[in-house]
Amino acid sequence: MKFKALTLFILIISLFSGCIKKTEESTDLKPINHFQFKYSVKVPYLQKPFSEGEIFVPIPQTNDFQVVHNVSIKTNGQYEILQESEYKNNYARITFSDSLETDLNFTVIVDITRELQERYTTKQKVKNEQPNMLQRYLKADSLVPIDGVVAKEAAALISDSMESIEKAKALYDNIFQTMSYDKSGEGWGRGDAQYACDIRKGNCTDFHSLFIGMARSVGIPARFLIGFPLPENELESTINGYHCWAEFYIDGYGWIPVDISEAVKNPDKKEFLFGNLDYNRLAFSIGRDIKIKTDAGEKSINFFIYPQVFIDGKPYDKFEKKFEFKRL
Repeated sequence: MKFKALTLFILIISLFSGCIKKTEESTDLKPINHFQFKYSVKVPYLQKPFSEGEIFVPIPQTNDFQVVHNVSIKTNGQYEILQESEYKNNYARITFSDSLETDLNFTVIVDITRELQERYTTKQKVKNEQPNMLQRYLKADSLVPIDGVVAKEAAALISDSMESIEKAKALYDNIFQTMSYDKSGEGWGRGDAQYACDIRKGNCTDFHSLFIGMARSVGIPARFLIGFPLPENELESTINGYHCWAEFYIDGYGWIPVDISEAVKNPDKKEFLFGNLDYNRLAFSIGRDIKIKTDAGEKSINFFIYPQVFIDGKPYDKFEKKFEFKRL
């Protein structure tokens, strides 16, 4: 009996040890978020005669931290998938005329796998960015100056002895400490770096435009990314609006993310959100002053996340948009 009891005890310990081993091994697996995202646009029936309506919708792409598994598009208009030349963002161009005689509907559904973005924490080395793109990300955008008060504030925060990563952290800490997430009044939400520098409040576009302008002014390439946030604890829901963040570039480590506005709303995540990103988000486009080609000529978009609608070449805002997600 003692032998049988000892054997049973050893068996239990072995099984328990196996469970521990499997649990330890499972922590090596990279956490991922697998979900479906639905982006819908409706232009209600237009009764007055017109020649052509155009809708432009950004289409998300695979990158280092998200994989687009498939793209399904449904529309009662005509569409084509295009790519703008500067940042290589993909977008759909949908056309229709008054012969449609009903609402114009467009829906794109994508399946996405998104990973934690933690290249800075893990010190993962990557190939370097193309020099021409790094030069672009050192230049100003229409609402992101790299001189004046933006450059003056950045210069006061850094010294020549600092490494690039230390400079970026100093800028991040300063904006975190001196700006508030506040969508009251007028002027917020345009991603105006000078507004953010002067008023010290705004939404995610304002926070990250200021960071990008300051980083570029001290010689650090930086870029703007925009997409949608996903609720952490829901299986499916409607998404009310966009979310954006920034990335700065360090040789050997590539593009390092920051999400200052999210850190301000969740101070316990401050250190994590310098250099890392959660996977509860979806990136749709990169860059500012994005140029798309319409029948009426080239149009420049401040940032590209919501539908851009034109009727006979003129901007049209009487459309409906809806964004939904569900976990797979």
